[in-house]
Amino acid sequence: MILYEKCSSYLYYFFAGRAPVNKLRIFCLRKIPYVQIGNCCYIGPGLTLTPLGGDYFENKYSRADRLLRIGDRVAVGPNVSFICSSTPEQSQKMHKLYPGKLAPICIDDDVWIGAGAIVLPGVRVHQCSVVGAGAVVTHDVPPYTVVAGVPAKPIRTLARDE
Repeated sequence: MILYEKCSSYLYYFFAGRAPVNKLRIFCLRKIPYVQIGNCCYIGPGLTLTPLGGDYFENKYSRADRLLRIGDRVAVGPNVSFICSSTPEQSQKMHKLYPGKLAPICIDDDVWIGAGAIVLPGVRVHQCSVVGAGAVVTHDVPPYTVVAGVPAKPIRTLARDE
């Protein structure tokens, strides 16, 4: 059963990144057991998503755990990477030096993530924030904030509509 789930998740992941239209990409993402995606979202082509490597299926993690949560009205540009699992995989020596990290990524409502951005494990992008194209997000992004750069740093605070 684990092998079947892993294979079906991989197929849905494969098509989620390559489907020609947004509705099909969203459909495929919703079929992956560790992904939760809200309403009225746009997911650009070329999405990369881990933990298809790592030990998500083999170890202590429940299939109810959501490693990627995307809120409502989120726009994700093309070629964005959500790295929920970052491990040295097969290298025992590297595991001793750097055991890796498997942690959820949470994207709140009304967020825009620019093309080519990379979001690392354990990051939360709070509501109404913008991640600039090509940014590498290593820490949480506060609400109503624009971040950019490598690593991503706040460059502007957005006005809150009350």
